Amino acid sequence: MKRLLLLMLGVVVGFVASAQVTITGTVVDENGIELGGAVVVADGNKTQTDFDGKFVLEVPKKATQFSVSYLRYETLTVPAPETNQEYNIQLKPQSGLRQAKVERTKTKTKINTDSYKFALKTNVLYDFTGTINFGVELPVAPHWTVDLSTNINDWDVYNKKSFRHILIQPEARYWFDNNFAGHFVALHTHYARYNMGNFQNDIRFLGTNFCSLSDRAYNGWLLGLGVGYGYVFNLYKNLNLELELGLGYAYMEYNTYALETLKWGYSNTHNYWGITKLNVGLTYCF
Repeated sequence: MKRLLLLMLGVVVGFVASAQVTITGTVVDENGIELGGAVVVADGNKTQTDFDGKFVLEVPKKATQFSVSYLRYETLTVPAPETNQEYNIQLKPQSGLRQAKVERTKTKTKINTDSYKFALKTNVLYDFTGTINFGVELPVAPHWTVDLSTNINDWDVYNKKSFRHILIQPEARYWFDNNFAGHFVALHTHYARYNMGNFQNDIRFLGTNFCSLSDRAYNGWLLGLGVGYGYVFNLYKNLNLELELGLGYAYMEYNTYALETLKWGYSNTHNYWGITKLNVGLTYCF
């Protein structure tokens, strides 16, 4: 009798298990950032994503669909699978302009949003120096964008300190996840014409003596290239905070101007190694 009861219990458990499928996956926002606490519901069964945006949910085979919801994001409804499946789910803001779409394969369902068409940006560090600067970034392939920034300063800053320059800096970026979000590495080049001087300092770095800016001005041009690493944080809807540090090389030719005697001095060249890009920027994506 005991063996019969155990056999019947095993049959019931096996029947219940066979009447369900397991769905797993990850829920992210429009910028590819994981959403912890998103609610996944199917035919009364319910779970939430963990800190990394991951979830596991048992779904009855009779269920026809399941939904994913998150505060201030549009609820997404997806057809329920007939077998165990993994999902990558990307939600869009309730006021977003882009449409979510579902791409399904035999083994995996991928849910994402259309890519941004372009982004406009400014470097806050240059803004603080009174330098007019702007940039535009365009996607050219999955994981690849091209960024072009320009900086213009044609006036003296406080106490007759000269920071005059025109800088053009195109850059190719590779994104580890989605374009315009998260980590990226970059390769940039730069060309500039400059007239700088009267900055009191005692800085020497990688063969460059910035102390000479204390008593003279430099008028010339430079050309070079560098590599960078950056990360983009989403602040609000389409507004992002962009951080990037670039290191590289620049070949420089210049004339000197003595601030004490007000006379032009020698001409020379210089090979610069060091920081070639420092960006704390605001970016708005369209």
